[in-house]
Amino acid sequence: MFNSKYLITFLNEKWEPMRSIKLKTVPRRDEFIFFDDEQKYFRVINVVYQVGKKHNIVVILSEFTNENNKK
Repeated sequence: MFNSKYLITFLNEKWEPMRSIKLKTVPRRDEFIFFDDEQKYFRVINVVYQVGKKHNIVVILSEFTNENNKK
């Protein structure tokens, strides 16, 4: 009951699918996610919930670079 995992779909800024992963926690806005296979950090722009018979979660990401931090 409390060990449920959420299937989360990650999309880039253009809303193109990147990957889907099962996680125990849902990322929140402005958090950072590191993908080992790409060796890159991504910032969570937005989290979209679709509530219906099936609960879908979509996370919109932008690639984090050092240039983003210089603003």
